[in-house]
Amino acid sequence: MGDRNGDVRVYLIYGLILACTAAGGVFLCMYLIYSDSRLDYFYLIAGMTLVTIPWCFWLLIYIYRCFIKPMHGQSGNGEVAPASENCALTNIVTKPAPDESDPDEGDGGGGGGGGGGGRHVRFGGVVEIENKG
Repeated sequence: MGDRNGDVRVYLIYGLILACTAAGGVFLCMYLIYSDSRLDYFYLIAGMTLVTIPWCFWLLIYIYRCFIKPMHGQSGNGEVAPASENCALTNIVTKPAPDESDPDEGDGGGGGGGGGGGRHVRFGGVVEIENKG
């Protein structure tokens, strides 16, 4: 699963879904406005079909993700796979003390709790511990 930012296929699919929905809405409006026309049945069928296409697309994606290809780290029935040695549920990362010559790092009083000990920062399940010295 690579990076999808800037992928033309994603924008193409979004554009197709938007176009189907907009065209379906236009046909349904034409069905309401021109109800005495001989093509009113065509307007209804075309409008409902075009509005239904995005719903079918998302339903097929849902079925694919749930039953055919489960998400990474889950088994087929929705249970989370147990953690391994390489993938712990809570990671503790130890960061070495900042270099004294680096002006961007250091105490600087900019948050993280004052003097003596190390600084603990939480990011969800990851705890970062900064050691002094």
